[in-house]
Formats: sequence, structure tokens, C-alpha cells
Amino acid sequence: MTTSKGDLVRQRLLALIEELPQGEQLPSERVLGERFGVARETLRRALDDLADDGLLVRRQGSGTFVARPKLTQTFRVQSFSEDMRARRMSSSSRLISHRSRAAGARMGARLQISPGDPVLTMRRLRLADGEPMALEDVTIPEALIPGFDPELLGNDSLYTTLSRRYGIEIASGSQTMEATVLDDEEAALLAVAPLSPAILVERVTWMQDGRRVEAVRSLYRGDRYQFQVDLDGSHRQRDSRQV
Repeated sequence: MTTSKGDLVRQRLLALIEELPQGEQLPSERVLGERFGVARETLRRALDDLADDGLLVRRQGSGTFVARPKLTQTFRVQSFSEDMRARRMSSSSRLISHRSRAAGARMGARLQISPGDPVLTMRRLRLADGEPMALEDVTIPEALIPGFDPELLGNDSLYTTLSRRYGIEIASGSQTMEATVLDDEEAALLAVAPLSPAILVERVTWMQDGRRVEAVRSLYRGDRYQFQVDLDGSHRQRDSRQV
């Protein structure tokens, strides 16, 4: 599969971002365009996309800077169904859409696969006690789930299905969370007003051998959902004993 010039520019910018310290200013668009051999418009689109992803900060009249990381918190890896059971609520799902496509540069990097490798992406509306609670987009490498049909998933837990049918066990993952607002389509699916507050959660999980299983983007209703974080202070006790 041929990689577009825009994807190549994005990959080179991602490599540059990894080399620079947080808060560092990138070279000017003119310098980057000459270095990458691309038109200013192509470069600017790639820079804007990376800014939208939170990797860069564009400051009018100042330039483009490597974004500083947002505060993150660690959560236990669990499915929406497990979460609802813990809250003593019934969980159900409605499949909105699904499709097979090439991973692309960004998703390929997140799942540590080639940009041309096929992935399955599905969008599900997650409900708690029959009420819309979250909008979930899941992307899984198709090599891990041959013959999988999202239409047959129903209300079953995805993690349970992966375990029983494919022997896939989630060992660990990485998750970030931030505040956002819902656009018109997202708000309609979640039965709230446009621009309502929401919690955006992005997660990547992997197996014991390090293979990435899924990349998930979930939007939770801000008026009906909260996360609980259990804090462990045992390391402070250990540190005090060592003084």
C-alpha cells in the first residue's frame, strides 16, 4: 500500500518530536519544508493534525512547540461490562458501525504494526441500565482476530470474547483521560445537548508477550460518569524507613 506524502511528513515530524525535549520550539515551517522536501501547505496540515492530537502547540506569532504532557493517572484494566458490574448496573451495547481498513501511520504506531496492516474498527454505544453512558471506538489488528464478526458480539464483553475465542488475555495497558465536549453527532448518540461536557479516555492494551491488542477511544458522559482512583502510599512508607 502506497504511503502518501502527508503520512511521510507526519512520520518524520513524529520522529523529530521524540528527539526534542518538552517545550522545545520546532524549526520554522520554511526550514522544515526544505528539510522534508514538501510544500508549505502539506507541512502545515501535518503540523495542525499533530497539534490536534496534543503532540504540538501552535502559538500565533511565536511558532510551534513540543507539547508538555498532560497529567495522567493509572487505572486498572477492565472492560465496560466489568466496570458496570462493579457499580451494580446492567450493561448493554449497540453496534453503530464497523469496518476493515489499513492501520495508517498513527494507528500503526499505537498498535506497533505496519501502517498497511489491516485493522478492524468498530464503534459501539455503551449503555448502563438502558441509559446511554459512553461512545466507544475500538481498533484491533485483524491478524489477532481472524473471522471475527462484530455483529455477533451483542452485549457480550469484548475481553471475554477475545479470551474464549482467541486465547487473548490482556496483561496490561496504558490509559489517558482528559475533559472535552461533545459534538452534535456524539451528543445525539449519548442523548445529551451538543457541547455537553464529557470525559475522553484513550487506552492501549497488550498481551504478556508485548503484542498490542487494541486501541480504544471512549467518550463518557460528564454528567453521569466519574472515575475512581485508588492511591497507594506504600512507597512513601518504604522511603521513610530508608531515611
